[in-house]
Amino acid sequence: MKKKQLSMRKQQKKELLTLKYKYYFIFMCVLLVMSYLFLIKPQITGDGFEYSYMLQAWFDHFSPDLRSEDIVNFKPILLQNNLQWYTTPYQGFFKSIYGQYFSWHFWLYPLMVLPAKVILWLTNGNQLAAFQTTNIILFLIAIYVALFKNKSNISRRLVFVLLSIANPVIWYIGWTHPEVYSWSFVIISLVFINNKNYWLAALCAAVAAVQNPPILFLALFIVFLSLKDDKSLRKTLFTLVAASVSFLPNIFYLIFYHQPNLIIAYGGTNFSLISFERTWSFLTDFNQGMLPYIPLTLVLMGITLYQIIVKKDISGIGLTITVILMILFSESTTNWNAGSTGIIRYAVWIIPVFAFLISNYVIIEGLIKWLIIGAIVSQILILIFYYPGEDYVHQRPLASFILSEVPYIYNPDFEIFAERQIHEEGDYRSYLPIGFTTKDGLVTKILTDNNSIKKLPWMYSIDQGYYQVIKNKYVNKEDLFYLTPPKGKVKTKKINPYPSAEIFNKSIKLNLVEVPRVATSQDYIIKVNVYNAGNELFWGQGSETANPLNISYHILQNEKMLIWDGLRSHIPPSLGPGETVNVPLKIKLPEEKGEFTIEIAPVLELIAWGSNPLRLKVNVQESSPSDYRAVISQPKNPTNE
Repeated sequence: MKKKQLSMRKQQKKELLTLKYKYYFIFMCVLLVMSYLFLIKPQITGDGFEYSYMLQAWFDHFSPDLRSEDIVNFKPILLQNNLQWYTTPYQGFFKSIYGQYFSWHFWLYPLMVLPAKVILWLTNGNQLAAFQTTNIILFLIAIYVALFKNKSNISRRLVFVLLSIANPVIWYIGWTHPEVYSWSFVIISLVFINNKNYWLAALCAAVAAVQNPPILFLALFIVFLSLKDDKSLRKTLFTLVAASVSFLPNIFYLIFYHQPNLIIAYGGTNFSLISFERTWSFLTDFNQGMLPYIPLTLVLMGITLYQIIVKKDISGIGLTITVILMILFSESTTNWNAGSTGIIRYAVWIIPVFAFLISNYVIIEGLIKWLIIGAIVSQILILIFYYPGEDYVHQRPLASFILSEVPYIYNPDFEIFAERQIHEEGDYRSYLPIGFTTKDGLVTKILTDNNSIKKLPWMYSIDQGYYQVIKNKYVNKEDLFYLTPPKGKVKTKKINPYPSAEIFNKSIKLNLVEVPRVATSQDYIIKVNVYNAGNELFWGQGSETANPLNISYHILQNEKMLIWDGLRSHIPPSLGPGETVNVPLKIKLPEEKGEFTIEIAPVLELIAWGSNPLRLKVNVQESSPSDYRAVISQPKNPTNE
């Protein structure tokens, strides 16, 4: 009897202690939310404009279709946050068969952000903070569930939580993006898997998959677990129905577009891009891979995988296959070097699965225990001292060090290297050859193709013996490849002073190649052929000159200058004598109705504009963002020769 009473007292004490910790946790959560709101300035990141406009649409008329009034109503919020007015609000939105404009990213995440926006509106708060408010609330709810609703012992719970949060997910809390949303629901789903509450686990995984489709494999794996463990057809069917929420976007887009997935339909996904090279990049790339940010977690994953295979644990093997499939299908994106804060965005919601496998399937003792402690401590230090901001067009310090000191061990995905060298996102092939230069002026890595090798002597000081070797070696080489020159064989070239404005005007000739006759938005793109008819080399984007050659435009109305400095379009790093290149020129058309003249000319920055511009006539007939229409015509034989 006394033993029973003692046991009951211990249980009551444990429950009171747990309740006490819950209160402490809730208090800390409230403190963190308030601190985040007051200390962290809201920003728009990644595809954040799409999500922001969807949120505004939900707020204005409780539907996710973007309308002109939503764009107008969102403008003051942008101005309040000192953000540039986004002049292409319909980018990423497509007209449905019924006439509405929906985003190719699904609308559930903005809908979940809506309550925070309403509260901020009612309290005269900063409505742009609705995203980070929702993100941190979801983040804290996920941690609460993992700590207090998880049936694992306390040590495994702590390992799961600490490995899940001691990584760059912290950097993504401020994003106007669903990474933290998906991370949170994956965490909760994994807790329910551990508790064998499979229908709730499947539902949470499906809610995450709605915004990040590769998580669908986690939902399907949970259906398998239900079939294996529940041994009840009714329960498994219930779990299957919960998992089928993953297909909500496909049903929506089939109804409104007769296409199950707009991102696939409009070329944002290509399954042929899935490859071993991208998997390796996902895990180890020195710029955006997992290795620089969670190095010891990857080591622990290797140990975990070994122990799972040795034990022949079906559930562990199944979850490992699931996370591999999640990674593989993330590789199908056509924009591999996408906006990110350090680690690639898709890794944010992969890491909790790694943490779950480690916490559930390894024996936490001896060396493993110290590896886990080391992983948590080292990754916290990385969070503190290696914060990159949202910068995906520059080499990270570790990548720069590797490229400077041991360049032969780092051959990144071409897109990652090129865009981080030319410092912009887009078609990098016209910039070839693209080289990495050390602080000492040594060129240690060059991305090129066979046709661009001939430009190397123009752009760099190159050892002639080495140049002849690579010319002969790669004469029949197809597509892109890397050169890793021996130290000192290729150096930066001192850029000579530019020729006079007179020589510039005689040398650079433009011709219009493609001119669409109708524009349906202010963002209008034409193609211009640029020809160097002179004997001088002209430097462009990616060179070290302060006076690059660009293509730009003026806008006039009734001979009166409205815009002198139009948007710049860059030529490749160099344009040699006799060389020609086609350059896409983006023109921001006027937002008012009327007739205008656009003068297109080369510009040698800080020196001169071309004196013989090409001319286009523009008649803006409709200026509403949703119904914008301009008719473009050109005089006969427009040329500046």
